[in-house]
Amino acid sequence: MDHHTRSFPCLTSSGPWEADGAEIFGPDREWIGEACNPDLPDGGAANARLMALSPKLLAALRSLMACVNAVEELRYTSIIRVPSPMLDVLDRLVAEVGG
Repeated sequence: MDHHTRSFPCLTSSGPWEADGAEIFGPDREWIGEACNPDLPDGGAANARLMALSPKLLAALRSLMACVNAVEELRYTSIIRVPSPMLDVLDRLVAEVGG
């Protein structure tokens, strides 16, 4: 771990993550971050729950990408036609999310 990621555990912790109020924790209660927002009725707890799902969402996205790649391979055998732009969109999404 270099000095850039040392202060950002979310860059090195693959999960599972869990939300506790507005805070997000990784394995062994490693603090990942918080979604505190006093302007929201729940103080940001719903946002923290969504953020805690990030590792699972990224894993699901990678699985989807693998499925689309498998279909793309079939496309070259002329069995199925899949528009290539779909793969480009998924590649960009995986890269943006943490690829």
